Amino acid sequence: MRILLVLFSSVIISLQLNAQNNSEESIKWLDINEAIELQKTQPKLILIDMYTDWCGWCKKMDATSFSHPGIAMYINKNFYPVKFDCESRDTVFYKDSTFINSGPITTDRRKPPHDLAKYLLNGRLSYPSLVFIDEEFNHYPVAGFRDVPQIEPLLVYFAEKAFKTANYQEYEENFIKTFRPVRDSVYPELQGKVEWISFDDLQSVFEKEPRKILLHIYHYQTRGSQMMTATSFTNPVIADFINENYYALRLDVLSQDSISFLGRDFGNQNLSQSYPHDLAIALLQPTISMPATIFLDESFTLIYALRGYATPKLLELYLAFINKNLYKNGNNAWVEFVNSFSSKIQ
Repeated sequence: MRILLVLFSSVIISLQLNAQNNSEESIKWLDINEAIELQKTQPKLILIDMYTDWCGWCKKMDATSFSHPGIAMYINKNFYPVKFDCESRDTVFYKDSTFINSGPITTDRRKPPHDLAKYLLNGRLSYPSLVFIDEEFNHYPVAGFRDVPQIEPLLVYFAEKAFKTANYQEYEENFIKTFRPVRDSVYPELQGKVEWISFDDLQSVFEKEPRKILLHIYHYQTRGSQMMTATSFTNPVIADFINENYYALRLDVLSQDSISFLGRDFGNQNLSQSYPHDLAIALLQPTISMPATIFLDESFTLIYALRGYATPKLLELYLAFINKNLYKNGNNAWVEFVNSFSSKIQ
């Protein structure tokens, strides 16, 4: 059985922490056809820098954000980076289609846009723009110049696939709270504390009062895991709800501990570097990505595996939905619940 553990670069790329980084790392730019071929054999998102020769902000982004050694290192490790001149005359084959520049040839400073630029930017031609392309060739354009502090959370958002579970504005806010807290400030929304229990203690408390179980599987190097620890689980609404209605457990995906759970003993076989714990494999296979939040009912039956970073508001939805047993009410129950739910998180 093939087990794939998806972890992302642990490079610290924040501006403050890299102020003394003297490495000469630079981005290894590819052309789009090279990136597509590489993505087939080793899945990673493609990152396209959409630029033009006359764009001053494009040049500034090259000179600052893309020249930062921490940013360059992170991009090289987590993306297939591509530079694309949005006014080029090149013929590009993409998604079984041929894209050309169908505009007239001109000596003007600003030239007609390439058809691929129109397609990837959804007709909104703004430079510079970044386009992220996933393994299913869904593309996500992001317009505008971004300096190092601004591009950092955006890169992590896509590298760790948080775009599948969170809108970017909320993600960025929680990223800043986690990694760039304002000096001497206090966030009241981060004062909650989940009462995590050990696997050894679960049986005794469960015998006194059966409850549903929340098992959070994390990896300390992924930003999503760090953010959930710092923001989602410290939100008082979340912490209080979990403490009142669930037994909460945590598991480091690379743990070496022997754990008795679900009537079985689990350990780590260490078949390769960064091999996941057997319990993570049992609950999340075949692809194990961090973070993940597992919900089990009072009979220790798996209800749902919430894969990826969960904002406080998304986690609140799942906690309430599952606690009320609405998951038993059929396929439409989730949509009806979301449409009627009133969040207590400000």
